[in-house]
Amino acid sequence: MATIRPSKPSDKATIVPLVNKIYDECSGHLYKPGRIRLTPAEFDRFHSSGELIVAELAGEVIGCIRYSRGSAPECREISILVVDSKVQGQGIGTQIMEWVFAAARKEGCTSLELEILYPKFQVDVYKDKIMTWYQRLGFAFEREADFGIVYPKMAELLVVECNFVILRKAL
Repeated sequence: MATIRPSKPSDKATIVPLVNKIYDECSGHLYKPGRIRLTPAEFDRFHSSGELIVAELAGEVIGCIRYSRGSAPECREISILVVDSKVQGQGIGTQIMEWVFAAARKEGCTSLELEILYPKFQVDVYKDKIMTWYQRLGFAFEREADFGIVYPKMAELLVVECNFVILRKAL
């Protein structure tokens, strides 16, 4: 069983490369080469604001999630959920999500939301697997948004046109 805790400054050396490695594995095919998902400066900002939560197993950092304010005061948003590939499939992601559910309820939140980048004109087996996992946790389709309109500068880094699929979970 993993320990879930707020990030520490010393986690940066592990979390930044872990996030970029996992995102490259799951979304790298959507981007031009060299895309960075989490920079050291972003880690510092998320850590300083208390938004970065870390999972540890036997004293080793093995995952994280960003847990932040959502689109409304009673909503929280999650992003950057990663679990080291060497321990995937062992329930660590579910443990992280259970921590988030409990924290959100304790804060009086009524829902959680997340965005999944998805190609507009092709099936993406990996993204389908992720969406199915979130649906098993109680998330449901809310809406789609054009990534290029929401984040025009970031869309320039894509090799295919994408949408955000927004999922929401009532608490």
